[in-house]
Amino acid sequence: MRIHQVISSCKDKIHYRDITCVCQREEGLTNCPCFDVKEAILQPDEETHRKGAITAWQPEVITGDHVGRWCVVKYDHDYYPGIITKVEDGNIEVNCLHKKGINKYYWPSPRKDISWYDDSQVLCLTEEPNAVNKRYLQLSPTTWRLIEEQM
Repeated sequence: MRIHQVISSCKDKIHYRDITCVCQREEGLTNCPCFDVKEAILQPDEETHRKGAITAWQPEVITGDHVGRWCVVKYDHDYYPGIITKVEDGNIEVNCLHKKGINKYYWPSPRKDISWYDDSQVLCLTEEPNAVNKRYLQLSPTTWRLIEEQM
């Protein structure tokens, strides 16, 4: 192996050389130009691209215009779809479905499950879930994949 010294000064770039240089160690510098320093740009991994896909589904700010839209919220390390009913000061009120198995949800009865969530708990906006039968609903495969990646 030829690389002997690797220096990282930012998250997407490294400098490296075959011979370690300590000429500026006293000053606390490690990236001096001695011994043919080379640079490599690091590419983001696949995980970073998938996380970027989430932001395409997340609005920067939830506003009153989103009332009546479906969303998926995170609560106690799990995800629940629901309808946004109110928006106030960075918080949203959501009428949520209850979970019954893998990607299977139902409306609770006799009481609705209406709770307030912080904007940061909204994973994404989504379309209305599809009916599996008269009682159960299911998220689209695209939305479900997005949720699975977050688990």
